Amino acid sequence: MKTHEIPSWMDPRQTSANILPSRPALLPYPDTASALKGLNASWDERLGRGGESPMTPWVQCLDGVWDFRFFSQAESAFAAIGTPDLRNPQGKIQVPGVWTMQGWDHPWYTNVIMPFPHKPPRVPDHNPTGLYHKRVSIPENWRGRRVVLRLGAAESCAYVYLNGSFIGMTKDSRLAAEFELPDAQPGDHSLEILVLRWSDGSFIEDQDQWWMGGIHRSVYLYSTDRVYLQDVFVSGDFNADQATGLLTLQVSLQGSAAASRPELEQRPQSSLDPWPGGPEARSLEPGWKLVAQISRNPVYTVRDPEEPAMMPLLTRLISGEYRASGHQIRAVVPMDGIEPWSSEQPNRYLVTLSLLDPRGRVVECTALNTGFRSVRVRDRQLLINGKAVLMKGVNRHEHHPRLGKTVPREDMIRDIRLLKQNNFNAVRTSHYPNTEEWYELCDRYGIYLVDEANIESHHYYDQLCREPDWAAAFLDRAVRMVQRDKNHPSIILWSLGNESGDGPHHRAMAAWIRSYDPSRPIQYEGSVRQEWGQGPFDFSRGRDVTEIICPMYPTIAEIIQWAQHPPQGEHRPLIMCEFSHAMGNSNGSFADYWKAVKAYPGLQGGFIWDWIDQGIEVDGPGRTILGVAAYKPGHPSLGTEASEQGRSPTRHYAYGGDFGDSPNDLSFCLNGIVWPDGTPHPAMDEIKSCFQPLDIQIIHRPQASPAPLECRITSRYDFVPTKNLGLELSALLDATPLGTSLQPLPSLTPGQSLAVCPDLPQPLALALKETLAPGSPGIRGELVVTARIVTLQDEEWAPRGHVIAQNQTSHGRWQGLESQENRNISDSGDARYSAPPGDAPSRIPAGAPGVNSPDAPGTTLPPVWPLLGLPCPVIWRAPTENDTFKAIPDGQPAALADWLAWGLDTALAESAPPQEPSPEHLGSGPWNYQTTVAGVDVVLTTQPLSRGFRLHAVFTVPPDRPRLPRLGIHLLLSPEFRHATWYGRGPGEGYPDRRQSTLLGVYRSSVQDMYQPYIVPQEHGHLQDLRWLELSTGPGTPSSAGPGGSLGSTGSFGSSGPAGSLGSADPAGSFGPTRPGGSLDSTGSVGSSGPGGSFGSAGRAEGETPARSGSGRRILVSRAWESPQNSENSQEGFSANISLFSLRDLTEARHTWDLPALGPDAPVHLILDAAHRGLGTATCGPDVLPEYEIAPGIHRLDVDIILDDAAPEE
Repeated sequence: MKTHEIPSWMDPRQTSANILPSRPALLPYPDTASALKGLNASWDERLGRGGESPMTPWVQCLDGVWDFRFFSQAESAFAAIGTPDLRNPQGKIQVPGVWTMQGWDHPWYTNVIMPFPHKPPRVPDHNPTGLYHKRVSIPENWRGRRVVLRLGAAESCAYVYLNGSFIGMTKDSRLAAEFELPDAQPGDHSLEILVLRWSDGSFIEDQDQWWMGGIHRSVYLYSTDRVYLQDVFVSGDFNADQATGLLTLQVSLQGSAAASRPELEQRPQSSLDPWPGGPEARSLEPGWKLVAQISRNPVYTVRDPEEPAMMPLLTRLISGEYRASGHQIRAVVPMDGIEPWSSEQPNRYLVTLSLLDPRGRVVECTALNTGFRSVRVRDRQLLINGKAVLMKGVNRHEHHPRLGKTVPREDMIRDIRLLKQNNFNAVRTSHYPNTEEWYELCDRYGIYLVDEANIESHHYYDQLCREPDWAAAFLDRAVRMVQRDKNHPSIILWSLGNESGDGPHHRAMAAWIRSYDPSRPIQYEGSVRQEWGQGPFDFSRGRDVTEIICPMYPTIAEIIQWAQHPPQGEHRPLIMCEFSHAMGNSNGSFADYWKAVKAYPGLQGGFIWDWIDQGIEVDGPGRTILGVAAYKPGHPSLGTEASEQGRSPTRHYAYGGDFGDSPNDLSFCLNGIVWPDGTPHPAMDEIKSCFQPLDIQIIHRPQASPAPLECRITSRYDFVPTKNLGLELSALLDATPLGTSLQPLPSLTPGQSLAVCPDLPQPLALALKETLAPGSPGIRGELVVTARIVTLQDEEWAPRGHVIAQNQTSHGRWQGLESQENRNISDSGDARYSAPPGDAPSRIPAGAPGVNSPDAPGTTLPPVWPLLGLPCPVIWRAPTENDTFKAIPDGQPAALADWLAWGLDTALAESAPPQEPSPEHLGSGPWNYQTTVAGVDVVLTTQPLSRGFRLHAVFTVPPDRPRLPRLGIHLLLSPEFRHATWYGRGPGEGYPDRRQSTLLGVYRSSVQDMYQPYIVPQEHGHLQDLRWLELSTGPGTPSSAGPGGSLGSTGSFGSSGPAGSLGSADPAGSFGPTRPGGSLDSTGSVGSSGPGGSFGSAGRAEGETPARSGSGRRILVSRAWESPQNSENSQEGFSANISLFSLRDLTEARHTWDLPALGPDAPVHLILDAAHRGLGTATCGPDVLPEYEIAPGIHRLDVDIILDDAAPEE
């Protein structure tokens, strides 16, 4: 290596050395048949990873185990190159795989600040460096051919050596670099790759992610003839009005004169020197030919057909004179009858290219996918194939809890399936180009992509984008990204990077990209802020850079203001590049954002921040990284089975600072809507509900007796008609199931509305008839009707029975448990559609003394009182991260600062009532308690009932307490009450500003499964709009339906269903629990068809009478019904949290391993809330909106608490 005054790894002007021009990852094949077969295979199969033979004789995969030496300084590593010490390496290392996950050095997390104080471009002398070594054998059939090394990616700077000689250098940590190996003749060679952790490139890779180190993408060799296909650019435009396509094909050849005219051969002296000679030295013998074919029909399956029907596209002779053609072919081919590519219907056309020499011999073949689609910006709309498509998007980092920056194919497919199943259509590759296979999968499955350059200079936001020495580095990263990824139809926008100011380098990047690829618009968030500083937005700026107004974390008011009053001449749409920050228990007001997006022209969606929690799996308090050695492909804890098997309670994840990495940004890397193992957070259901592509309106029609119920369904798809969908209808009357029906839906074209008169189960038809009959007072009770649209067959991205959309209506009011006793309105003879007499969960005899009479004496108290203490007022919740931290100052501190100032944390202990009387007194006499908790006046009174007591709580909130967490009453229960059943919203947690996806129903869970393992323990598991809640000592079996159907056979709150759903066997976070007649069974398939066209029952035998809820001892909490003594109570329901952890446990824990171990003696904590604060997104975005805060004034909680020791009657 040559010695420089400034080391090359600290010189931003030197972006690389001797790398070949960036190009798509196209492999050379000997014929078109093998090229098509390779295109249909995974990259594992193409390269022959795992010891298999590659699918082309001209590829050699170098993935696997390499020799490895680790150094603390770069200079020491360079001195070791080519020395005999490599014969005795320190150890072995897996490639691909960062060394920081394999026992060398450690991960380091920062968001904005750099990990070291040095000013750019200087980096520390202590610069962890890895030296990789592998013996490679060049096969004999590569003799006389060109040999190229493709290094997938290495963080952050890599130097390549062959047999001790320098080959080249690359800096971009997220793009492949190719190096020609001029001396790689058949035989064994020593290949060394030296990787530095820190370089000048680190200053423009300052993204919100873990700093790692090492080779994290695949490494392989490929061989070509001396004349070869250097580059291929295929772009398909689409004319929606005429259904025609325009295919633009540009192919570049390269080759040495020796390939055709040996007398002109002039070889360089070394790989560091350019090829000498004038234009003649780069001329080819006349007669070289390119033959291109395209598939006759589009492909719309995840796997291509092995032998697609191909038709000629073009045959062209290539000019031998470089000055005349540059050895390029450019053709524009009109095509009729084209089926376009979109996220909804990703029609792909297969293209093959064959290079023939002047004697007609096939020298090289390759194949790629393309798609026809147009992307335009016009009239404040981003138009895809002529239509304004809402971006239902998310930002996605490449992260794996054991592999770091290496993401296996099965995890990528899992992510795409989850995206499709939860109604997403777009991903921003934040904040760098992803591995090549990701783009191929998005082409195949249908995901719109914003491809982002690997540029973020967050710490030096205003400086580097303006300094001339950094201009080449900015432009190089944009150019190489576009050159690599240009052929993918899934890419609809190019992004110039993230949080890197707004300077001349961005204008240079934008100008180059627009000239090279005018088919795609460009976006960049920094250009719609004020010119200097990461300050307020100025949506009128940046028209010369960004064609999308793409702010991050604007308020709803800001985007509505822009939509209503756009600047004059503004043609750009507003698409939020980041919004709804998903840190911990978050995503409050997501439905409010989406309501604005749908209501105001010019607003076109956005990208949630972000997809995956970047937690690193460790063994617990020891913080030993499990790492690459613990990873096994397809392992249930980390692969596609993770969301089906649930989350292990013993799995622990570390975040910033846990490895001695200082400075750090703590848990700010945990912003995902899925856990590190791919299991969705509970918020996923809310997002899915807002993104659903079909609207359902349930209409009661009293004048149409034959059809008293109508469902009006409107398609919000952009391009495709619906197919293979069914309408599932179910109902409850005061928690009694009225049956389920399923019928196929006719096809709807985009935008079409259709009124469907659903088949009604007989009990529901009877209930509607009684309710809607002229002059009828209606049924006394709460009638809940739920409609779902489900898939009727397996799809590429979801199983049969997957819920795509849902809605629910309710009529009347729940009349209390007394009205529910002995109801059996069904006379259908079908036991699945009826509830046995007396099946109320508490088994209270109808009219029993004191059920609704607080004056009745307590004469039937249980022998063992289940309450371990008196009711205690509580104003605290375990702070969410939105409560705790704000990354965007807005002049107001995080809510937790107020809570601490008001003494809410100390009130946890101080607000407890006196120990006298004993808890048993509540069942025999009245009790009164008054206190003031941090300024909130609380009055508690109880009155005995025949088998329990009525609890009445009044909270008076003063005006100077604007952001209280909750107004609740804490009850400590005996440990045996570990099973919960409730009639209210579910199946999982919900909050005032995140409740659209929760539906009224009856749900069941163990208390343990209600725990949501947020990596930083915090508030979770909140249940809303409860009519009643039962805690019992045995799980029993479901006694009544979820939202219109029964509980699933798995019967858990969070562990068996994603996003905390109850009994959901769908790994995508499907709405609601499994349901009888139309539900997924435990294997994820649709049950057998039942009477009346309904799905068969899941979780019990066909026609079997539902078992009664619970067994053994029970506690029933129900909303106190209106009475003269309680006439002021107008609440629809109460809310609750149930946990085995105390508020103090959750508040003080910083990691899951800080929580106490829970044995069978751990008591159950029940908190009943009169009011609860919303969630917001204040860690990085707006706080809780005013309408979801606890308002000043009086709040009441009135519940009856019934205690029952009797076994259920048979």
